[in-house]
Amino acid sequence: MRKKYLSALLFGALLFASAGTFTSCKDYDDDINGLRTEITDLKSAITELQNAVQNGKYVTAVSGNGNVITFTFSDGTTTPITVETESGEPSQTVTIGEDGEVIINGEGTGYYTTKTPTEAEVEAGLVKKGANGTWEVLGEDGEYTDTKIPVSGISVSGSDAEGYTFTVVNANGESQIVKLPSVASAITNIDFKDATGVEIVTNTRADGTILKKTDGTTNVNDGTDGNNFTFSQTIFKYRNFPTGFKASDWKGNKALPADESVILSSESSIDVRIDPVGADATLVSYTLTNTKNQDAPGLTLKAVAESGKEPLTTDKVQGRAGNLGNGLYTLSMDNKVLTKDEAKSILDNGLEDINPQTAYAVNAAHAARSKYALNIIEAQAPKLTQLTFTQGSDVKITTGDITTTNSFDATGETPNDATTGDAPIKVGVPVQVAGVYDKAVYDIYLEVADEDAKFNVTFDQDKHTFTIGQNPDWATRIVDLDVIVHSVATDGHVYTTTVTVRLDSEYNTAADYQPVTHNIAVANPNDNVQYFDLQTMKDGFQSQDDLDSWIKNVNLSGTSYEVFTDEACSASKKVVNISKLDFDIVSEKKTDASVVQTGEKGASANFVRMMVNNTVSDNLTLDKQYYVKVTFRDGASSANTADIFNSIVIPVTFTAPTVAEQFTISTNYQNGTANSIKAYYNVWESANGIDVNEIDLVTFFTKDGYDKYATLTLDTDEKVAEYGSFSKLTSNDLAKLEIITTGDKVVGNTTIELNKTKTANNDLVLNDKTNREVGYGKALTITAENDHYANTEWKYPEKAEYTDYTFTVTVLSPIYEGVIAATDGSKNLTVIANSETGTDITKDMINLTDYANNKYNVVPDASVPSDKTLTNSEFNKADVWSHKQIENVWVDETGKNNYIKEIKLRGLNAKDPDNIIPGAITVIAQPIAEFTEPTEVTVHVKDVWGYVTSQPLNMTLIKAE
Repeated sequence: MRKKYLSALLFGALLFASAGTFTSCKDYDDDINGLRTEITDLKSAITELQNAVQNGKYVTAVSGNGNVITFTFSDGTTTPITVETESGEPSQTVTIGEDGEVIINGEGTGYYTTKTPTEAEVEAGLVKKGANGTWEVLGEDGEYTDTKIPVSGISVSGSDAEGYTFTVVNANGESQIVKLPSVASAITNIDFKDATGVEIVTNTRADGTILKKTDGTTNVNDGTDGNNFTFSQTIFKYRNFPTGFKASDWKGNKALPADESVILSSESSIDVRIDPVGADATLVSYTLTNTKNQDAPGLTLKAVAESGKEPLTTDKVQGRAGNLGNGLYTLSMDNKVLTKDEAKSILDNGLEDINPQTAYAVNAAHAARSKYALNIIEAQAPKLTQLTFTQGSDVKITTGDITTTNSFDATGETPNDATTGDAPIKVGVPVQVAGVYDKAVYDIYLEVADEDAKFNVTFDQDKHTFTIGQNPDWATRIVDLDVIVHSVATDGHVYTTTVTVRLDSEYNTAADYQPVTHNIAVANPNDNVQYFDLQTMKDGFQSQDDLDSWIKNVNLSGTSYEVFTDEACSASKKVVNISKLDFDIVSEKKTDASVVQTGEKGASANFVRMMVNNTVSDNLTLDKQYYVKVTFRDGASSANTADIFNSIVIPVTFTAPTVAEQFTISTNYQNGTANSIKAYYNVWESANGIDVNEIDLVTFFTKDGYDKYATLTLDTDEKVAEYGSFSKLTSNDLAKLEIITTGDKVVGNTTIELNKTKTANNDLVLNDKTNREVGYGKALTITAENDHYANTEWKYPEKAEYTDYTFTVTVLSPIYEGVIAATDGSKNLTVIANSETGTDITKDMINLTDYANNKYNVVPDASVPSDKTLTNSEFNKADVWSHKQIENVWVDETGKNNYIKEIKLRGLNAKDPDNIIPGAITVIAQPIAEFTEPTEVTVHVKDVWGYVTSQPLNMTLIKAE
């Protein structure tokens, strides 16, 4: 491990070898804020650094020019810092040589650090400032040795493992320190893809073959749990060169290694999860380390994060690396060229001697380790035998076995030619040329014949790709091109392989259609349409001649329309049934636009129209990105018999309001929150199949804020109450819903009614004479669920955030919740004491006020039915109250005294229109001597829903005037 201690003033060629990472940490903020007069003009710069720390940026480069340090961050921004020292002493450059010697300002000190530090020692620092203000060096014995060399001025020291330390020392020897953590020092955990320990290492090639041990027959995982990380060695031999070929003849970008060099390679890979997920683990190098802190010599791994656009599913996430930022990576090793001496040191004296049973861990720059679960064994080295041509994600061509000089026809014209695949090569898309076993390739160089320059073929020789830049002339339907592949294998064999490929005659329009979101929730089916502007495609043609040719030759009636789930429109990702969609090509962007007729050419094609029918069942779902591929042909047939002119791909997502978005509780019904209802009974006469004790839930939602096709259910999990012998009563225990359905579709409203019984009669009715159910006044949870949008055939993703809406309902009675009082609002009544005929309490003296300040007569104000007898008791059956919500009222003396002899009720007497006698509550008093102490009476009101509210009033008996 080579550590670098960098002077702030003398960076030069010793700039950071790996990027440090800033993380949001208060300690770093405090360190930064601690710098004061030792650094001039730093206030704004330090603020920038502090903001970078808080925003999670990391350093990608550091440069120095005189006394100015410039930090470059991951987003491309820079922060310059000007530094000066009060001491006037020169700043220092401190490095550690390959042999461990500490070097200051380019001169060896004679002090050496330990070569096998523990993680704790790395954390503490191999070279640090001691208590005496001098450099101290960590030795093999684990102790620090004082070099007596003073620390002065400004220095940046550290390593990828421990992070970096920015130190400012003043003239008094006092220092201020800013800690800048690196990616490696930020890593806290490394987990393998398979927590069970099975198949930690992937040893299967792309073609499905399993790596073999050096005997060539035994699989590397035989007799193990699949934890063997493999290495291979191949000797690069000049004697394998073709006759007359010299190393200097090679035209590729990589110079050929010396004769008898050894290529160290590995075809194994390890899938890991690295925490924290915000750390860019691709910036760190990895080794395999055993329990004695010994690294496997020569094996250095790198991390690669997948760049896929789609999230991984649960059945795939265990086997693949992830998108950068979710912590999922694949570790693998690039080929390494070793000189003969290096090979002897690494292989003969180290790697080959490793016990295959020794446990190794993945070690991130000696800063963090996985569990010890890996073994290391040697595998059979791969051979370069075949080549592959890959365009996009598709392997277009695989050659047969290559020789020193041979050729293959990949056009499909030559029967039995030793190639697999004859798919034509698209224009404008790079083609990757590789070996079937790519670790067997040392280098590749590509070219085409001079006469094929008209196709404007460009090469990236570092990446081994070629790109066809010029589309074939449309008049020449079949165009072939010879690609000459020069390859060098890791064993020194040199091959020249000519592969004849067929160019795709399809025009490359480079049309970049932006993602379209189509809302299928429309009131008028005729508005369920989307237009895709073909001008985007026309603007993408490489030349006006290409566009003119397209307009002249395309037959729009041969256009085909397909939908895929991936951008590459792979055959395996095609959506088989898209019956909801109907396509055509129109000249205008309007509902009644004329449809392009059979045989019409491109001049009339302005829009692709997509019409959506919500009532048809197919395989399309909501909120999933699809790719609509429109393919234009020169024949009337949409089959492959017609030649393809070009195609366009349009990302489309169909969307609709979620179930939750379809429900809106009217503001005046809300019980404190938008998803909570205060539901007063609103029916006092049974009608339309709804009983008085049922509440129609639709009432509480806006007219367009209720999905009547959703199924409503009461919650069965959360405890709402306990009562009697019931320790847990849920919403479903305390109430019931009635839903009107037809077949499997919900077509009517849903009502809620409180339950009186669970297991025995009325065991859910409170024993307090109010007749209230246990669920009365409780917040009852209801979930509305619909796996489709409304009554359409569009299905939501299987996630509650789309299909479910949860709200609460609190059921209340407007009468039971009312207040009984004197009409002046007090709880006091004054009544003349009359012990013979009594004194009437009239409706002008007392009433009940509900939640909306409505007044209800508790005094009888209707006539007594001819078949009933009015009594002042809870058993009275004579309804003498005009308000339909009141069923009965009775009054009794409930105080400690017996000042009242009797209380009677009198109904309205309107038999004589000229002498109407109003209803009353008549109080007959006992003869009393004093008139000072009030007595208490209780007015009981029973509402139409059966609830009884009993409220006391103070009644004072007075003398008649």
